[in-house]
Amino acid sequence: MSCKFCGNNRTNPEWELDEEQVSYAMTIGASENGYRVMYNKVPYRPLEIIFDVWRENLNPTQWVQVGSYFPKYCPECGRKIDEYDRSKFDNV
Repeated sequence: MSCKFCGNNRTNPEWELDEEQVSYAMTIGASENGYRVMYNKVPYRPLEIIFDVWRENLNPTQWVQVGSYFPKYCPECGRKIDEYDRSKFDNV
């Protein structure tokens, strides 16, 4: 069974309703000022951990994604994440 962090439309079929398939990202862990690690949950994609850096030299200043990782196991509950073909997303 999936937890609230790794659950998706394939592990919880009742989430097929649009209003229950919400995309979100939230900051996790601790980082130096100007960097952040985020947990990214997007419908119909595997769980993703993204790495951002704050770019003050851009107009407007903004967070820029500099890396990502699709874990094989949920970092919260330990469930194996294998319901999506990760090769489709690994080099996006």
